[in-house]
Amino acid sequence: MNECTFHPKIEGKVLKDKIDPKTSIKGYNEMVNRYRSASREKMLINENIEKSACGANYLNTRDQKVKPFNLSSRKVKDVKYKIVEITLKPGKTVSMKLLETDDVNTLAKKFADTYQLSTEHREVLEVNIEKELKILKSQKT
Repeated sequence: MNECTFHPKIEGKVLKDKIDPKTSIKGYNEMVNRYRSASREKMLINENIEKSACGANYLNTRDQKVKPFNLSSRKVKDVKYKIVEITLKPGKTVSMKLLETDDVNTLAKKFADTYQLSTEHREVLEVNIEKELKILKSQKT
């Protein structure tokens, strides 16, 4: 048992079949082209990010004066206001701040859009807001 008894019969040279993936795999060329184009696009995006991060924003804004933040689009200091509680459904109420300079239609429309109210409810809301604004304007400070 120490000697090997296997002796294969090999006739001539054995040639391995070389498989060309370009011809044997369906869609190979399209896949390779897709990967190459994605790689090129990624490199371009990375180059643009690196270029813009080199202080372009600083150079554009360094000569501008510093402005304080404007956290409110409307000035509330000199304007009278009233906070109104609106009940949407039992158990759910919403507070709304009414300013005497507010427009009834736009305020009711924004509120109705925010809380998905129907047009009938919006019209009722307009009437109630108008009443509250009349009361607010008639009050003395």
